[in-house]
Amino acid sequence: MHPAIIKTSLQLRFMKKETARELLQELVSNISLREHCLTVALVCENFAKVTHNNDEIFFNAGLLHDADWEKYPEQHPKVIVKQLMENGENEIAYAISCHGKEFGVPQVSILDRLLIASDELTGFVMACAKVRSDGLQTLKAESVARKFKDKKFAGGVSREEVHFGLAALGTDFNEFTNFIIETLKPNSIEIGLPECKNYSLPTNAPIYAHEVKNQSSIKEYKRPELDEQQRTRYLKREKMLTEGIKVYPGNAFEVNTHASNISNDFVLDGAANLKIAGRIMNIRDAGKSIFIQLQDCTGLIQLWINQDVICPNENKSHYKDICKKMLDRGDIIGVKGELFITRTGEKTIKVLEIKLLTKSLRSLPPVKQSKNENGEIIRHYDVSESEFFYRQRYADLIIHPEKRELFKNRTLIIDTLRQCLNDEGALEVDTPVLQPCYGGAAARPFTTHHNKLDTTLYLRIANELYLKRLIVGGFDSVFEFSKDFRNEGMSRWHNPEFTQVEAYFAFKDFLWMMDFVEATIEKVVKKVHGGTVVSTFDHRIDFKRPWKRISMRDAILAASEIDIFSHDEDSLRNAIKYLNKGIDTDNVVGKGKLVDELFGCLVEPNLIQPTFITDYPVELSPLAKKSDDNETMTDRFEGFCVGKEFCNAFSEINDPVDQRERFEEQLKLGKRGDTEAMMMDEDFLRALEYGMPPTAGLGLGIDRLCMILLDQRSIQDVLLFPQMKTEVF
Repeated sequence: MHPAIIKTSLQLRFMKKETARELLQELVSNISLREHCLTVALVCENFAKVTHNNDEIFFNAGLLHDADWEKYPEQHPKVIVKQLMENGENEIAYAISCHGKEFGVPQVSILDRLLIASDELTGFVMACAKVRSDGLQTLKAESVARKFKDKKFAGGVSREEVHFGLAALGTDFNEFTNFIIETLKPNSIEIGLPECKNYSLPTNAPIYAHEVKNQSSIKEYKRPELDEQQRTRYLKREKMLTEGIKVYPGNAFEVNTHASNISNDFVLDGAANLKIAGRIMNIRDAGKSIFIQLQDCTGLIQLWINQDVICPNENKSHYKDICKKMLDRGDIIGVKGELFITRTGEKTIKVLEIKLLTKSLRSLPPVKQSKNENGEIIRHYDVSESEFFYRQRYADLIIHPEKRELFKNRTLIIDTLRQCLNDEGALEVDTPVLQPCYGGAAARPFTTHHNKLDTTLYLRIANELYLKRLIVGGFDSVFEFSKDFRNEGMSRWHNPEFTQVEAYFAFKDFLWMMDFVEATIEKVVKKVHGGTVVSTFDHRIDFKRPWKRISMRDAILAASEIDIFSHDEDSLRNAIKYLNKGIDTDNVVGKGKLVDELFGCLVEPNLIQPTFITDYPVELSPLAKKSDDNETMTDRFEGFCVGKEFCNAFSEINDPVDQRERFEEQLKLGKRGDTEAMMMDEDFLRALEYGMPPTAGLGLGIDRLCMILLDQRSIQDVLLFPQMKTEVF
């Protein structure tokens, strides 16, 4: 077998019929062989017409299927296949390469099956016609069938090949014979037979009704964007449907064990009646046996399928035609069997029954493994890893089962946070995602329009102001795990859509909230890692209480010798420029933003161990209460770890006059070009006028926290479906 046959792709490059005829004339001088090739071509051509396939491809495949037999009998069909492939006729080449059972290449398309069905039987029909004075005129399928039983007649025709071809196509002897006879009658003279005067071309294909009706599937595998492997899988799907096999059955499959139960010795050697389902991750053909690596939601288990076990009777077609030829990596199957241990000590299920639950029509990325210097297994893929796996997270989770564990830990982090809030008596609530006024943070919003109300709405950038309305309404403590949206840049720390939890406790202050946060995070770390020390971002981080606490003023002063409280906006801008640290201040609006830029450049990257930064300037905190000791500062803190902020909290403003003044300052910044300035929210101010008790508020970024606790260097790695540039299909 020419090795290139295995690499064929079903391209849509068609040679003309005239070119195929010229090639046949060049290679074949024997008149009988030419006639045989033409008869097969005519049968294939008419079959293509009645099944709405490309009749030129089908004709050429039939015409050239034996074109190298005369000159190169020992190399047949390698020569013609190679020549066709060199000219891009891969679909024809593949069909010819598998038109004989002895060639060992599986038939996957309708053309492949048609060619093997028509080759021997068309030759036999011609033999029957040539011994009759009127040729095909009165020849019937029944008389051909009687001759077929006489093994001395046309002894060169392989009866086994005929039966094999009919089974491959999914039809019976008489039906296909009549189709051949009626197809050849109009061309009887050209194929060396007496002229037929009365005839009508067949208009229906001699195959089971399912395949005639299922033209959508036939068209589906001809989609030009499909590669060779996908086409092959679509064709396998079609073949199984034709043979009555449900490739997507609706009935439930009962599962009574999982791979982890077996590997962890919960299931013992010899255990019977095991029922397990999962995805095929690897197939190893061992002749009369197949070894399959099956992956379920808990891990991997090996399956052993033996032809004599799965097919205890003489008929082994289910094993040979389905198990060996139709199953692919990625298919989902359910099996019943019993456990045994191989000679190499691997626990394996001996399969007694197998059921296809889902046919996979797209190949998983091939995986190659190697070991690094530390003996750790490294996977290699034939794809651009981050681009592929972020876009196709479903494929990522299939071939990276450890990623599923990562996202389970994300859920564990959220559940533990929720439990800590519940333990404090807080009520979980839901607030609007679409808001007429955005607020609660300094960020640019996403804007949309409500057609019925004819009004502009914003995807929330935070849920703070609605939660504080509930505190006004009489709830002592509320919290919400929310999806928030900020129309800002993207980086390894930022995604436009993100998850955070906000919590508000009446009659508490920011000092109480600091104690609560460090106690809660310590509990979360213990739940996920079993202790307070975590190796993450190339550091050993200890989350054990108490954490370091330092004011923003002192932190900046230590890093830059700039006292932020002794400068106004202009002098602070000049002082930052004098540092010559590359801090861009030209486009920054307001003193608060200048302080933020200075802190972000010189202080934040060095906050490796868990640290609280406290006492933020008023300009940076439009919703935080002023300090009783110093009205230029606020009762606010942020939590930092590995050089990044992950939470923000403060004692909330409950003075409606002060809050209005802060909003007015934000409006002024907005007029100066600050796109992240807050709006004036009159309804929120109205709520404060009813009176809100002293309240401590917290906003904690779930995605950031997961990155830190799970040692993930990009926010995309802790989001199941991160935002990506729109893919063009």
